[in-house]
Amino acid sequence: LLSSPRYLLLDEPLSALDSKTRSEVEQLILNLLAKKPLPTLIVSHDETEAKTLGTRIAKWPDTNIEKSRTLHF
Repeated sequence: LLSSPRYLLLDEPLSALDSKTRSEVEQLILNLLAKKPLPTLIVSHDETEAKTLGTRIAKWPDTNIEKSRTLHF
């Protein structure tokens, strides 16, 4: 983030982490995006992770954003 990106792509950012580290990094990502809201695409095979980190979810093969759902927290 030192280069001031206009957007982020996080490909499986939590997949290789143990549960403690996973929770810490998950919170780090949420705090970062709350402080500096950037358009962010998070790729994940974990539906729980997607629901925790995402606000709009598109499931494969139905990637039509109009059919994806918006989560409200």
